[in-house]
Amino acid sequence: MKNNTNMKNLTFLVFSLFITSNLFAQKGLEITAGFTPGVSFILNDEDFAEGQSLNIQATFAYQTGLTIGYNFSETVGLATGFGVAALGQNYTTDYDNIAKDDQIKFDRKLTYLRVPVLLRVGGDPTAPTSAFFRFGPHFDFLSSAIGTNYGSVNNPTDNSTNYRDVNFFTGGNAEVYESFVLGLTLEVGGKIRISDQMGILLMFHLESSLLNTEGKDAANFNLFNSGVSGFPTSGTILDPERGTAWNMMAGLNLSFQYTLSFK
Repeated sequence: MKNNTNMKNLTFLVFSLFITSNLFAQKGLEITAGFTPGVSFILNDEDFAEGQSLNIQATFAYQTGLTIGYNFSETVGLATGFGVAALGQNYTTDYDNIAKDDQIKFDRKLTYLRVPVLLRVGGDPTAPTSAFFRFGPHFDFLSSAIGTNYGSVNNPTDNSTNYRDVNFFTGGNAEVYESFVLGLTLEVGGKIRISDQMGILLMFHLESSLLNTEGKDAANFNLFNSGVSGFPTSGTILDPERGTAWNMMAGLNLSFQYTLSFK
């Protein structure tokens, strides 16, 4: 009886060691360096309501960065890191009976330092190609916010406004853009296996802010700063209103991935 018990304990121990060794063999650190070119939008009701005086144009954007993740298994892991996101929106006037070369062009460019926290789910890591998915929040810290009026082709100008350095005529800095914005990232695509440690990711990238990207003074700072490029508002002059502005971007992510396995 005692021998049977010892045999069962030994079998259980061997089985446990086998499971544990396989589990740790699947774990590892995953280092990913990527670049995502795409198009971005700043969506706001007051901007849309401007019609011909604020016609939204296609806008190049990108985000790039380095993440370090910990894989709990061959298919599931969690990653964080740091990067840069350059977003914005191009505009042009689009008045009837005005020649194209006389239409005025301007833009808003926002640059953020980004810290993502992404859950990754992959397919069979031994296959030549497999599905790959990443999803999670990103924390954006505003680095720069610039608005530029370029004038028209026939009457060019270069009048830029640093939205982080705008003062009311009464004194004090205007909070035009929030210094911190919470967002959400979704990436869906695949992984091309190069070796057990290396791979290439190719994924469709979609992101959006979850909070208003503009500050408390975005609705009224233009009313008190003659000549400063501002934002259209609704409401009245004494009580201006401006709805939530959402940063959005769609693009194609290309990344190189290297895994350090724990054997």
